[in-house]
Amino acid sequence: MTVNGYMGRSAVEPFVESGLGVYVLVRTSNPDSDELQTEPLVSGGTVAQRMASVVHDLGRSSRGQRGLSDVGAVVGATKRADEVEELRGLMPDAPVLVPGVGAQGGTIEQVRPLVRAGSRSIGEAGVLINASRSVLFSGEGGSDWVSSVRAAAEAFARECASITTAE
Repeated sequence: MTVNGYMGRSAVEPFVESGLGVYVLVRTSNPDSDELQTEPLVSGGTVAQRMASVVHDLGRSSRGQRGLSDVGAVVGATKRADEVEELRGLMPDAPVLVPGVGAQGGTIEQVRPLVRAGSRSIGEAGVLINASRSVLFSGEGGSDWVSSVRAAAEAFARECASITTAE
């Protein structure tokens, strides 16, 4: 479930306490997000960095077999590599839902800084990469739409699997 933590920690805690896995909006892929999420705070860092710290704090007590937390973050692939790498550093064991790959212009290469350090498989990488329009609207449509979608989904899956093997 995706939740909006910008209303404060108390907006997320009920979902965490009920045992649900949640993704908290941290650094979204839409261009307008820069207006708020990159704003510097008086205490230091940005609004998005503060949200990443909240995600880390909320997820400290719940880890699965691979060390991933039940509390994850939404971080768009369309953002700068240095920025998302810093966010990953603030929440090293949070799974990250990554929108923005494909039609929004993000690439698998832009996702690499979000991969957990030391991961050897996509299951340990801590990223859930989303691409919808680039898969669903990959062909011209018509009677071969299913084949077009299948081919695009398979190509996307191969590309995602490469994230822990390429350097």
